[in-house]
Amino acid sequence: STLAASKDGVYAYLWTNCDTERRKLTEYDIGVGINRDLPFGVNADLSYNRFDFRGLGDNRDQDNLHEVWLTLSRNGIFTPEIKVAQNLSGGTFENSRGRDFVLGLGYGNDRVIPINLEGHLHFNNDYFLDESGVSVAQGKVSVPVEYGGFAVTPSFEYQRAIDRDSFGDHSTYSLSVSRGF
Repeated sequence: STLAASKDGVYAYLWTNCDTERRKLTEYDIGVGINRDLPFGVNADLSYNRFDFRGLGDNRDQDNLHEVWLTLSRNGIFTPEIKVAQNLSGGTFENSRGRDFVLGLGYGNDRVIPINLEGHLHFNNDYFLDESGVSVAQGKVSVPVEYGGFAVTPSFEYQRAIDRDSFGDHSTYSLSVSRGF
């Protein structure tokens, strides 16, 4: 579940995750950022993000992650993207001052049945690991459909581990419903 507000490129969000089996809040995230168009069709997004993982780490109340993200992209039918996530603090989690570099490429169309494709390759630079290297590759397909003022978006995401000692393969199916005001 997400609640977000934005105006003139400035935004804030609250994201939560609940374990439906335990009926318990397991994570909540808050963030603020600014998004601006730069010359040559480049878009820049800079944000501060705080992630609170409920019940993880050695010192449960102080194991919040604080990160700054910078994303540069260029909009078009194909959208290249470079993202850097810099961890500022990770409580008692080890190697919590690293960086995650992400190279991405997206594709979207405005046809009768729109489809969005995304691919990301992560380079982990001591980001919660005691090593650096390519960690995972991710792919996502989504089909956003407008209906009655709502955007309904089913999606499928797959993660393939490159660094099999630290990561695993993972897939997610999701359905997002949003409404702008």
